[in-house]
Amino acid sequence: MIALVIIILAFLASYFWIGWRYVGPRYVLREMTRQIREYPRLAAEADYVAGWRKTASAEAWGVAVIWPLCLLAWLFTGKLAIRAPLTDFEAKQKADAQAARIADLERQLGIRK
Repeated sequence: MIALVIIILAFLASYFWIGWRYVGPRYVLREMTRQIREYPRLAAEADYVAGWRKTASAEAWGVAVIWPLCLLAWLFTGKLAIRAPLTDFEAKQKADAQAARIADLERQLGIRK
């Protein structure tokens, strides 16, 4: 019986250690990167960045506790996003970006001026 309790405690300790050591901080990093990328002008102000970090840290507690479910959700969400067809707006953006990239490469190679 004591061995079972020790095994359960060791499992819980490793579970929470992984959550708080790896998953939580990576979640904060991902959220901070997303916020800075989406709001570059606000990212120049330290108060906004500090607020974003506090919010992400508060959310990271939940992620650290239920990290296996979060990892599965990220996996399935990514798979669904890959399989979902592009909207007309996204398709136009992608085509415009590809055309600009091709034109840039042609200019670099001297094919078209």
